[in-house]
Order: sequence, then structure tokens, then C-alpha cells
Amino acid sequence: MAFWGVNSHAYATIVPAKGESVPVALWSISAKDEQALDHYEGWPRMYRKETVIIPWGKRNYSAMVYIMNRGRIGFPSKWYFETVFERHPASRLRCSGSLGLHAPQRIHLDKASL
Repeated sequence: MAFWGVNSHAYATIVPAKGESVPVALWSISAKDEQALDHYEGWPRMYRKETVIIPWGKRNYSAMVYIMNRGRIGFPSKWYFETVFERHPASRLRCSGSLGLHAPQRIHLDKASL
């Protein structure tokens, strides 16, 4: 995970890096949910959508992720940083919708995953 942007307006994105991992939470979403997320995430202008395979327990899930289209390393605002790392569902997830997932996971992504 990296923060790309300028000044204190940097936002989270996924950048493949050997030996690194990112926290994840999985949700089953409806088409309406995805439209709302697209608007919130600034798709397709700011972020693109890609599919990654998430190993979770004994299964692999195909999951959509938002990845920033372009940017440079920047610093997020204090509020945004705390939201991502302290309040993010993956940091405290106990269950998630119909998938019945019971613990947050960290996944390793490499260029082949994206």
C-alpha cells in the first residue's frame, strides 16, 4: 500500500512490491453498491478497477480492487491516515456479509496478481 498525491491530499493505492502485503476485507456487493463506490472513488478518472485473486483460508476469491491511475508518493492528512490504519474494517473485521469471513487477512500482491 502506498499514498499517492500532493501535499496533504494523498490517498491510498496498491503498489506491487516484493515481500510486502496489504490488509484486506472482503465484501459481497450489489451492482448498486459498486456504482456508489465508483462515484466515491472517482472511477474511472482517479482510480481504475482491477480483479485480483485473494487467498482466504482454504479458498481463493476473485475480488475487485481500486488502484490509482497515476500519482507520486505523498503524505495523507492525519484524519485520512487514521481512517485507513486505525478505523479501517480490515483492522477490526470479525465477520463480513454473506461470505462469513471471520478475521482480517493480509495478502501479498505481485505484478502477476494485478
